[in-house]
Amino acid sequence: MQYTISKGYKVDSFEFGNQLSGSGMGAKVDAKQYGKDVIVLKNLVKELYAHPETQPKVLGPGGFYEEKWFNTFLEVSGQGIIDGLTHHIYNLGPGDDPNMMNKILDPSYLNQVSQTYKGVSDVVNKFRPQL
Repeated sequence: MQYTISKGYKVDSFEFGNQLSGSGMGAKVDAKQYGKDVIVLKNLVKELYAHPETQPKVLGPGGFYEEKWFNTFLEVSGQGIIDGLTHHIYNLGPGDDPNMMNKILDPSYLNQVSQTYKGVSDVVNKFRPQL
């Protein structure tokens, strides 16, 4: 961060880690720990980027969606820490799947992911700041 600041690089956002939530990956961080760590990241961003207009956003968690993990993470991190909630989805599977074309052309297969989007939407609505 200090290097990018010293070079005058504009950074839009920071995200702590990659694919550290949910299952399916070898590395995983407990939701409570991730929530605590992202608070530290947010405070570091505020410290290093003193002017609010130049502060990069803090996004996360950038991993697979699991309702319990996301709820715990957002409960621990609290309001005003995460500027944007992110998640990864690979509903078509690996890019070398010989059935990829059939999956892409099958609306019922593609509709299976709607439950994930509903879950993410519900979590966002539950924890978003009240206006």
